[in-house]
Amino acid sequence: MNSQELKNSFKITLLVIMFAVSTVFASSDTSRWQLGIVIALMIGGMIIGITYIVGMIMQTPMLSESAKIEAVQWGITAFIAITFIVFIVPFDEVIYRVAENVGFVAPLSGDTLEYSLATQQAAGEVINRNGGEIKNLTDSVEKRLQQLSEQSSFTGICNFWGVGFSVSFCSGLNGIQNGLMPVYHALNMVVGELYIFKMLIIEGGKIGLHTFLPIGLLLRCFSFTRKAGGIVITLGISLGIVLPLSVLFLDYIINDFYDTVLGTAPSQDLPYFYNSGFKACDERVTKWEQDIKEPMLNYSERDLMEKMAYAIVLRGVVLVVGALFIMLTFITSTAAMFGMPVDVQGLMRISM
Repeated sequence: MNSQELKNSFKITLLVIMFAVSTVFASSDTSRWQLGIVIALMIGGMIIGITYIVGMIMQTPMLSESAKIEAVQWGITAFIAITFIVFIVPFDEVIYRVAENVGFVAPLSGDTLEYSLATQQAAGEVINRNGGEIKNLTDSVEKRLQQLSEQSSFTGICNFWGVGFSVSFCSGLNGIQNGLMPVYHALNMVVGELYIFKMLIIEGGKIGLHTFLPIGLLLRCFSFTRKAGGIVITLGISLGIVLPLSVLFLDYIINDFYDTVLGTAPSQDLPYFYNSGFKACDERVTKWEQDIKEPMLNYSERDLMEKMAYAIVLRGVVLVVGALFIMLTFITSTAAMFGMPVDVQGLMRISM
């Protein structure tokens, strides 16, 4: 076996080893994400050391020289990893405290920094709050639809000596009910979207820090997987750091928009369609002005419709799609630095 065949065989062996290590990282429940990075670097260093020893034993200068070059890259990778570990936790703490001071995140749990970053938990709490607000509004709309359905079915019947008639004056409320149904469906979609998005933040953050980041650092140690390692590192940082930071940033902008532009809190309740909370449509003595026109005007007010639209657009589109767009933009720009451009349009189609 000549030196080139030996080198190719060793590359295949390294790929098999790294695949096995990747499987271990993906299936294991490491107690700290920093430990996974250290283990990945140790494995990379051991593989390079074994490569150098094998090259010396078999008197293959090409293999030994290749191991020396990889050792330099391993040192650069280790420097990047150590710098990341040293600076990311204080940076994350600062971001979290800033977010906590504006009053929209919950206190940290005791083991937060062992399993994830503080911003991941903060972003999860932000999604919980937004989802709770939309869920309250959805329940309120559902309640009003039920009341409209009940009252629009009221029918008055008059019989006298076998001759009679029936009137359905309250059926005019059906028009309001039909107008609310698309809003109800849109709100339900936003609730489901936020629930899935929370899973992406929490589980994606764990995968990013515990799996993608160590695997990416390991792949970056070797020349034939260096570009792929850079992409995997980018994915890990995007899911573990960029995405939750984007959620906090956009949520702050949305809340500031509510405070400064709208001057009101997010709507969580759809008011009763009559001005009086005790009034109901009278199927026997129905008057247009007070029984039909009043609820139609109440549910066609511009302020009320704007609040409903803002709840759907800001919480369901700006927060979720905006955060995903920031993350994907970071992936594409960083991937280009590693010489492996990524099609952001394709990624956006997948995310949608």
